[in-house]
Amino acid sequence: MQIFREIAGYTFGHADVVRRAISKKKQGVLDGERQAFIDGAVSQGIDENEAVKLFEDIVSFANYAFNKSHAAAYGVLSFRTAYLKTHYQREYAAALLTSVLSSTEKLAEYIADCTKQGIRILPPDINKSRSSFHVEGDSIRFGLTAVKSIGGHFIDQLIAERERGGDFKDMDDFMFRTSSVDMNKRQLEVLIKAGAFDSLGTPRSQLLAVYERMLEKRSASGRDTFDCQIGLFDLGGNVEAPKPLKIEYPQIPEFSSREKLALEKESCGLYLSGHVLDDYSRHLEKIKPVKIADIHASFRQEEEFGSDENLQESADNALSLTDKSRLVIAGSITKRVNKATKSGEQMAFITVEDRTSSMEMLVFPKILSKYGHTLVYDAAVAVRGTLSVREDEDVKILADTIVNLVPDGMFESSVIVPELENVSERNLNTRQEKPKEVPPSPVQKYTVPRKLYLRVPDENSREYRRAAAICGIFTGGIPATFYSEAKKEYLQPPMSVNPTPFVIAELRELLGEDNVVVK
Repeated sequence: MQIFREIAGYTFGHADVVRRAISKKKQGVLDGERQAFIDGAVSQGIDENEAVKLFEDIVSFANYAFNKSHAAAYGVLSFRTAYLKTHYQREYAAALLTSVLSSTEKLAEYIADCTKQGIRILPPDINKSRSSFHVEGDSIRFGLTAVKSIGGHFIDQLIAERERGGDFKDMDDFMFRTSSVDMNKRQLEVLIKAGAFDSLGTPRSQLLAVYERMLEKRSASGRDTFDCQIGLFDLGGNVEAPKPLKIEYPQIPEFSSREKLALEKESCGLYLSGHVLDDYSRHLEKIKPVKIADIHASFRQEEEFGSDENLQESADNALSLTDKSRLVIAGSITKRVNKATKSGEQMAFITVEDRTSSMEMLVFPKILSKYGHTLVYDAAVAVRGTLSVREDEDVKILADTIVNLVPDGMFESSVIVPELENVSERNLNTRQEKPKEVPPSPVQKYTVPRKLYLRVPDENSREYRRAAAICGIFTGGIPATFYSEAKKEYLQPPMSVNPTPFVIAELRELLGEDNVVVK
């Protein structure tokens, strides 16, 4: 910048444009600045030939230029990091996770990396977690600060009580001993949903059913009683120390693994006891989707280091991605926003998340009309599409094919969508080549039902409540009509559901094969 300002009379802003062009290896911008630099230098009294030679030296240097002080600092940091990762692998990972507590995306990315290295991330535990991530044996324990909406001061009070009186024995003991802690309904709720009380022995479903009454009962009992304070006139009599509250729980079944994952996602922003995609390993192995974190890393690395050929040769497959690369990703849908185009048609902006990261997917009107039924919250999908890379924007995928992933228990070749099998990590950059012909499957593909009939004992039964909850979670555009065996009549009105293979399997497991009719 100083050379361009002193020699060619550039302004600070104009010189910064050149600096960016050099750092980003934008040869076209540098070529465009050639004549402006020469003219500016000549006007400053510099010989034209000398100005041309100087500019060529600058352009040549830009091919390998890197700020010397940055290089020295990065070198020191790299050696220190390499030492820590080699000799204190878990401690380093725990510190790294703690450093990104406010970024759910980074947490997910680093947790996935820990899993790849064989380091298990243990879920939050009211008796073992600290405020930050810490090493526990060969694993790393989840830090309570990463749980949403509970606050550092509240965590410090819980940990102080635990250190003072030992581990909490059960939920009665926890409520009794934390009576002096200012705990609100939201804080207790998210701790339950995150699984922090699982080790105390009471299922999450039962805790969530009574946690509000627990707080009300605790509050009504009075803080003085909980603190074991005794009145002046009680001193002469036989005074019994106050006892912990006795909490009564409803006899309801525990949440399913899928429901627990949803609660963890809500309270922590990520899955702790597993992942939605765990149930689809066979289908994922078949289509070989690209990890979303690898896509982001590809463009971050290109942005930082440019397109140097040596870097490209040493990079993994992700670095070969470019704008308009075609690929397949897979993940669960965490967000959907519909917007109208200029012509009044509907398109959708979808957030897709896999085990490593998330990215935005654009679904244009024609594709939305064809695959809209698959795009419901928490649905597990595979997407084939084209990458869209724009400067100063996150990379996106423009979808052209979307299918529901098939659970391992229902996996058969008959329900695999052939067009997704042709795009894998081995042929990411063959977008200009015509896909190979895939022979038609002798068995028909999975067809989306138009109606769903569910037979239940009656509308007060556990089966009805659970089936209605499944329909409520996986809502969609297909009517699900309940039939009461007791009343011998259909229950009105029907519920709307997205009848994916996973949903049908869950309903059949709950109600029985003969009580789920698909038409």
